Amino acid sequence: MNIRHVILAATLGLFPLSAHAESKLADFALAPRIKAKIDAGQPLDIYVSYHDVSNEFAPFMKAGVERAAKEDKVGAQFIGPVGADADGQISEIETLMGKMDGLAISSVSTDALAPVIDRVIAAGIPVVTFNTDNPESKR
Repeated sequence: MNIRHVILAATLGLFPLSAHAESKLADFALAPRIKAKIDAGQPLDIYVSYHDVSNEFAPFMKAGVERAAKEDKVGAQFIGPVGADADGQISEIETLMGKMDGLAISSVSTDALAPVIDRVIAAGIPVVTFNTDNPESKR
């Protein structure tokens, strides 16, 4: 299994990343609209929220997300604030929550982002963290 498949599987909640994550998975219920897309074989829409899309590493992240999305035939959006702006990252996620079938997130602030991560999970949308963890969230 290559890295893009691991990221896709983890984002969709199909690959428990730790015993802690596995225990939280037992309480997770996938949103019916996402299950319907999977059952119908429709492409999923994955959002990758990066903590600062203006930093020098962001273009490489975006290119990788776009390449993996094309190869795996999923929709993928690379999103995030310009500058380390927790309120901006939260607002963007809340605005797009109804469109996303999965969220991968590198948080500006673990404390500030935990509540929005919990709301995304409560909506039945799988979440995986990368680069920074959100141990106080239900991720």
